[in-house]
Amino acid sequence: MSVQPRLRRRLTALLALAVAGALALSGCASTASSGAAAAPTSSDAAGTWPRTFANADGTTTEIPAQPRRVVSTAVSVTGTLLAIGAPVV
Repeated sequence: MSVQPRLRRRLTALLALAVAGALALSGCASTASSGAAAAPTSSDAAGTWPRTFANADGTTTEIPAQPRRVVSTAVSVTGTLLAIGAPVV
C-alpha cells in the first residue's frame, strides 16, 4: 500500500470529522430569534388566571390558579422547569 492512498483516507476522515463537529456545534448556537422564552418576571408570574392552553388534539386545558408547586418525574423536564423559574418540588 502506497503512502498516497493512506494519506488521502486520513485527510478525508479528518475532513468528515471536522464537518460533523461543525454541524453539531452549530445546533448549539443561540440566537435572539430562537424563540426561547426568558425566565418569567414577578409580573409575568402574577399574570391573569385562569390560563387556558390549546392541546395538539384540539382539546383545551385550563389551569384555574397559579401553581404553588410543580412535581417533575423526569430529569429532562426538571431542567426545563428550573430554566423557566417554576417552583419545582
